[in-house]
Amino acid sequence: MPRSGELYYASQAQPVAGLPALILIHGAGGSHANWPYQLRRLPGWNVLAPDLPGHGSTHADPKSHIADYAKSLWAWLDSLEISTAVLCGHSMGAAIALHMAHAEPQRVRGLLLLGAAARFQVNPQLLEKLHNPARLADGVRNIVQWSFGRATHPSLRAAYTRQLLRNPQGRLHADLKACADFDLTALAPRIATPAVVLCGDEDQMVAEPLSASLVRSLPTARQVMIARAGHMLMMERPEEVAAALEDALQNWK
Repeated sequence: MPRSGELYYASQAQPVAGLPALILIHGAGGSHANWPYQLRRLPGWNVLAPDLPGHGSTHADPKSHIADYAKSLWAWLDSLEISTAVLCGHSMGAAIALHMAHAEPQRVRGLLLLGAAARFQVNPQLLEKLHNPARLADGVRNIVQWSFGRATHPSLRAAYTRQLLRNPQGRLHADLKACADFDLTALAPRIATPAVVLCGDEDQMVAEPLSASLVRSLPTARQVMIARAGHMLMMERPEEVAAALEDALQNWK
């Protein structure tokens, strides 16, 4: 997996001259591996999926705030000499993408936001569990319980559980605390970047009303519902999510 600046990232192939960049930004406690191959190999795009600082194979110091993650990604894109891109973020990654678009709108062609909100509603008891090493496993069980639709295969839940538990002590709490502190409600109406907001119809982490509220606040956004999916919709329904992304991307090359 290549490295540029301080970040490791996955790339479907050697970048092709003339193709636009599509950046996949993972969520809390995640890595590039949260993006299935159906999304990392979208035709017609140079797809790059970084591991955020302190996540996956990126061993740089993690950040405590969404704004700091946004700055680190802009620095990484600068190191790759990528001047403009479409940003695709999931959950915390969607918050990062929104912040990036607000900070440097001229560099963002479009936003693809999965499990997104202008302000998250993070369960305080979940934060307490993640902060306490003795209760971490219980907190992870809660996250997995609330992250998938009813029809999700147990093997996918088990794999996601293992991934979350591999995070260094304190990483999940810090990520969820960053999400709890994130509030772009006042600034969202100023983000004129075209956006598509995808929501699983069984999402318990970021329920449909929060997704719909974000869509109403963004000047040029529309919502796409993914049936029989929860918060990890790209892992649960990769084909459907890929089709929705390809539909949106047609207008942003």
